[in-house]
Amino acid sequence: MTASAELRRRYTQQAALAVGVSFVLAIALAVVGARTLASSTIGSQAGGNQSENVIALPQTTTAFIGVVDNDETLQSAALIVLNPSGVGGAVVPFEAAADISAGRAESVMPLRNALDGVDATLFALDAESLTGLTFDVVEIVTASELADLLGGAASVPLDLPHSLAADAGVQWLQGRSSVSIEEATELLAIGGDAPLEYGSELHSAVWNGIVNRSTAVAVGQPVIDPAFAWSAEEVVAALFAGEVETRSLNMYEVEDSDGELVFYDWAETLLVASHLAPNRVTAPYPSAIVRLLVPFSDDDLEGTKRSVSDVAVAAVRRLSDVGLNVVSVSTGINHDVEQVGEVTEVWTGDESSVTEAATSFSELLGEVIARKGDYVIDGVDVVIILGTSFLSDLDRQLATNLSAWPSK
Repeated sequence: MTASAELRRRYTQQAALAVGVSFVLAIALAVVGARTLASSTIGSQAGGNQSENVIALPQTTTAFIGVVDNDETLQSAALIVLNPSGVGGAVVPFEAAADISAGRAESVMPLRNALDGVDATLFALDAESLTGLTFDVVEIVTASELADLLGGAASVPLDLPHSLAADAGVQWLQGRSSVSIEEATELLAIGGDAPLEYGSELHSAVWNGIVNRSTAVAVGQPVIDPAFAWSAEEVVAALFAGEVETRSLNMYEVEDSDGELVFYDWAETLLVASHLAPNRVTAPYPSAIVRLLVPFSDDDLEGTKRSVSDVAVAAVRRLSDVGLNVVSVSTGINHDVEQVGEVTEVWTGDESSVTEAATSFSELLGEVIARKGDYVIDGVDVVIILGTSFLSDLDRQLATNLSAWPSK
């Protein structure tokens, strides 16, 4: 998908709303964002009363795999998140040309630039900046090394969105085919002559094929205790020992880059990260840590021309734009929320902050009711449960100077 210089400019303009933290950063974004929910002390006293019901968010294992070509140039990457059980999980492809600041800074630093001399330390920092997560494993591999990690002899079903001429002159034709795992991983490590959006579609199609193939053949793999250090081999084996899904993020062209650079919508990226691995989401801002519940169904949104994901992204954007740390997002009706309420609820850790919370969050989310929460989530300051009142507020343009959210 191409885009929108306007979207990029909007991120920059809204930087002034951040609470005590500047969004005008690229490298610094990776360095500052090292604190996660697992190590956070903010909100650790949220409940006050130790007899209260304290709930822990699920523990997850994360990995980030970069794929390089024969010249050691990064061509693609993938986020891997295991399910809390340690078996199965999700794969989220990322492009090497993606800006590590996710469009939030004036300067642009593509992910592939972190690989000077194949320095995995810089690459890990930039991967954290790009995804909003910290990782148990960061690995840089060639196509053949990735094939070895994936293992197995079964063929990979591909459904390529377009034809492609690889650097070596190999022609890949649009449509369905069946290839070896070595051929599939080779597609993740070629530059080719296709536009960037084609490369993104191609890499997503390859990972879809790998997931479909590997999920079908991987059985009986050992489960590793997540309390211990992981290797890339262990993470991949555990991933494909269970059900696996792939998720693709919308990609936007960086203004004036002649199609050479892209960025991902930070709110959408944060939504996916906080849904898959809430305990590993970075919390870089010195402000509240938030869990967001979006309990809508498609029926609830009929007539709005929006999906549940659209609504969740809009809410995450408003919260993150003022410097709140969104670390966990749940969508749909589930055991957390049994039905949609008429008014958005904001749960705080104690009664004394209710009035202030009601005033502040009404500026961000429309009509809200603030109260002390029914339970406490370890490491989380505020729980927000969106109600139908937020749907009525979706088209409102936030003021550039919110009185309850002081700018830097």
